Amino acid sequence: MDLTTVGGRRIVRGDGLEIWDFGWRGPGNLIEDLSDDMAQRHATQVAAMPTFGIQGSWQLDQRRYALWRAPISVTGSHLKYIWQVTGSCVGAGGCNMLRTGMCVEILAGDNEEFKEVWWPYTYGKSRYRSGMTRPGEGSTGAAWAEAICEDGFFAADEPGLPTFREVDGWLKLDKQTEIQWSDGDDIAAKWNDIARHHLYKTASRMKSKDDCIAALANGYCITQASMFGFRSSKVVGTPPVRIAPWDGSWSHQTYVDEFWDHPTEGEIFRWGNNWGPTIHGSPTGDEPSGGVYIRARTMDEICRTGEVYAFAGLQGFQARKLPWAERSF
Repeated sequence: MDLTTVGGRRIVRGDGLEIWDFGWRGPGNLIEDLSDDMAQRHATQVAAMPTFGIQGSWQLDQRRYALWRAPISVTGSHLKYIWQVTGSCVGAGGCNMLRTGMCVEILAGDNEEFKEVWWPYTYGKSRYRSGMTRPGEGSTGAAWAEAICEDGFFAADEPGLPTFREVDGWLKLDKQTEIQWSDGDDIAAKWNDIARHHLYKTASRMKSKDDCIAALANGYCITQASMFGFRSSKVVGTPPVRIAPWDGSWSHQTYVDEFWDHPTEGEIFRWGNNWGPTIHGSPTGDEPSGGVYIRARTMDEICRTGEVYAFAGLQGFQARKLPWAERSF
């Protein structure tokens, strides 16, 4: 796959390991060591997060928790996912998670109207909170989590903003716009004032696939930033599902929006990407394009070696029922 068109930078180490860099700079990335300042910022951000736990009684009473169905219930169609074009994976993947979460909150009773989000703002703020104070590429998952809770976000239809270009049902910006907004220290103050009215309330680290199951089963979307990558995926099982192994190295943030106790493949998670609708092949069911499923052992390893966070629109993670998130087979 030629991944330069989606912001990738190919690196071959001295030991022969091929790495594709898409902009994730958290601990555990194989691109470069964090500076002392960045490492301290990251440690402080993670330490400030509340320990994850579902508040209230709940149980796994469905086989499938497909949070990507929330936008269909709210808007009538799948999301128009963000298609990154620079090393902006932290911002693009974060926004793809965020908008799914917004639709879940609307279905849970939040009196809000769904609008597209101007994702470069929070991305730029995350870079600033990471210690990156110039235009460029890259950020950490923890800094993005802090930015969405402390700086906030705003709609993409605010006057004075560039417009997205819709390509094959996905949303793109040009490279110049992504880089311009990457400097969080140089964003006009008026945008800070608007964004503060729209904050996520809670972000917590996921330490295992069981944490991820609990989050998704109660309607809380997840970002994942890690070195997970793959060379190809394979359609297996009944019903058929596209599953990718961990056999590549990508420094990359994306999102996870489904847990499925699959009838023949067991526990799997849908890993959504930011690279357009066709790069990983066609969906095998009614799931969105542009992603694959991964096995529970892969999700566990991502949690162990990368940055995985769940997000709640309220203070804490309340137990919730999600009848709209399952389809019977």
